[in-house]
Amino acid sequence: MQPSSVRNDTTVTPEHLTDELLAFVRTVMRAGQGPFLAVIEELGLSLTQTKMLWIFDASGEELSSSAVAQRLGLSPAATSRAADELFRRGLISRREAEHDRRIKLLGLTTDGAGAVETMDQARRQGALEWATSLSPQQRGRASASLAPLLDLVDEVRARCDLETQS
Repeated sequence: MQPSSVRNDTTVTPEHLTDELLAFVRTVMRAGQGPFLAVIEELGLSLTQTKMLWIFDASGEELSSSAVAQRLGLSPAATSRAADELFRRGLISRREAEHDRRIKLLGLTTDGAGAVETMDQARRQGALEWATSLSPQQRGRASASLAPLLDLVDEVRARCDLETQS
């Protein structure tokens, strides 16, 4: 992908923007995937268990095992096996729903949140390695380019928060 100047073009398609975003994210994430994968191995997590921890972290609340299965795209049995191991290791909590004891609610424990933080720190280390490889001028350009994008993220997040409150 060729470098491009900053544009304010309303004709950019969602597909084009997606390609540009993925090119950037993939470059940064690939630069630091070694430390990230090492952390997952140290934690002894499967891909399914890793995704499960991220789902709980993103939701910020307990979820039913069926909701987790749906988000993972797995059968309830496969989800239950992954959850059982995370529960045994103290990374997630499990309890019966008050309104229906047949429903099992799962959530992130303090240790589970610590595991997610450890993975986040490994990702940060990888991004830091990429940023360190840049010249001071390149870092300045990258920072200046990211500022409006981060503002956009805040705008979209605020809009989504308002929509969920309605």
